[in-house]
Amino acid sequence: MEQARKGLSYDIQFNVEEIKQIFEEARISFPDQIKQGYENLVDFNRKIQSERKGHLNERVVSLEGALNNAVARHQQQSDRRKELLSTIRHGSSLSKYKLLQKGLDEDRAGLEGLRIKFREADHLLTMNKAIAELATKLESTAFKIGEMTREGSERYKAIRVRFANIVREVLDRPAEIWIKQNDAGNLEFHADFSNVTNTEHTSEAEGTTYQKFLCMAFDLGVLAVYALEPFYHFVYHDGALETLDNRRKLRWLQLVRQLCAEFGLQYIMTVIEDDIPRDDEDQKANFSDAEVVRILHDKDDSGRLFRMPPF
Repeated sequence: MEQARKGLSYDIQFNVEEIKQIFEEARISFPDQIKQGYENLVDFNRKIQSERKGHLNERVVSLEGALNNAVARHQQQSDRRKELLSTIRHGSSLSKYKLLQKGLDEDRAGLEGLRIKFREADHLLTMNKAIAELATKLESTAFKIGEMTREGSERYKAIRVRFANIVREVLDRPAEIWIKQNDAGNLEFHADFSNVTNTEHTSEAEGTTYQKFLCMAFDLGVLAVYALEPFYHFVYHDGALETLDNRRKLRWLQLVRQLCAEFGLQYIMTVIEDDIPRDDEDQKANFSDAEVVRILHDKDDSGRLFRMPPF
């Protein structure tokens, strides 16, 4: 505050006439332009000094107010100290001390509880802000996904075509897949058979057998389209031939072999003996030794997957 007051006492000490006299004594011309320039400079510095004094005045007033508050607070604390000392010096000092100590402990506990609540409230505000930002980002992302879904892509179209061809070759039925965005902005994938005469979807795909086959057809369709990309090039189907009729089983095996040879895919399938398709002479379909990886049975441990006892 003393520095602010010293700043208020400072003033610009500059006399143009004295400068002019110095120039005359040195026998140097003192043009009117230089005089005017010095006068403008002095005037400019005086304006700056005036603004600075205004700020310093405000600072002095503020500091004086803070000082007065500090003095008043000091006086209150001093009076409180005297009161406490008077309490301790008179009567049962030890009892009163314990009572005051208990009150102090309670105040400390209450203060710590308030600090915890404050931290929790601050954390809650931070979480609410993060949630709001994520909600905005989620809404923007959902909108972009919706735009991409409506516009589609060449790869998505290729997968749909490949899927439809696989289903048609095996089941002689038209089918299609499509994507729909739900109310939460997420994508829902659907696969179904289509009526031959129109695009209405049938309830046939609701059965477990057909749902399973549509999933297998989708897997192969995706792998065929991504055959030249850094993507998975193998797929595993458990019980792939279950519940299909004999003719469709043979078509499926023929199609799988064709796609594996054409796109370099690895197809892994498990099948029980009763589900192996038969030819026109009621003979089981022939699998080459290169195609059969393991034959499992329950006669002994050699028929287990890892050829070891159960554990």
